[in-house]
Amino acid sequence: KLSVSSTESGHHNALELDDVSKVLLGFAFSVLIA
Repeated sequence: KLSVSSTESGHHNALELDDVSKVLLGFAFSVLIA
């Protein structure tokens, strides 16, 4: 159960990082266009 809980938590963190990365990537892309 500990392994599953840890994996689930890590996956959740990965999703948050991915979401933040998308925002930062979009911002950087806008700067490049400008």
